[in-house]
Amino acid sequence: MLSDWVFNVVDLRIRENLVDPDPEWMSPAPGLRPPATPDQVAELEQWMDQPIEPYYAEFLLQSDGMAHFGHFMPVFGWCDWNGGMPPKPGSAFRSIIQGGICRDCGLAPDVPLAPVSVNDDGAVGIFMIPPGAGPGRFFWVGNGDLAFFPTFREIFECEVEPGRWRDYAVG
Repeated sequence: MLSDWVFNVVDLRIRENLVDPDPEWMSPAPGLRPPATPDQVAELEQWMDQPIEPYYAEFLLQSDGMAHFGHFMPVFGWCDWNGGMPPKPGSAFRSIIQGGICRDCGLAPDVPLAPVSVNDDGAVGIFMIPPGAGPGRFFWVGNGDLAFFPTFREIFECEVEPGRWRDYAVG
């Protein structure tokens, strides 16, 4: 059974797709996957080199990632990490923002950034950061947007209620 905060995003994406199912214009219907196992979540935590935030772990135990979470943004799961290597779009975008952009946002330039989502064109990403490394556990960056989210659940809630973005935005 899906948590209400996951269900709300899935419901929103389905309704958007029913209004205009043209994949060139709207985000396609969400693609949930079979759940990850607790062992896979533990393995992903080792690969990410930091504790997995509890709501992200909860999500993975319901769906090991999700296609079309946001407009042309997936959520990465255990199956997206190729034997411990982060998804290519996540690695590429991470190398762009590591250092200067991190420093500008008050993060250490070498903070571990574990990619959780990167859009199709590699211009927007969500990264999990270690507890205490910043003002939240998730760092959303790209296209001029910067935000820190305390929990994974709040990212999903912000997708459903975009007006909440200001509660997390930097600058």
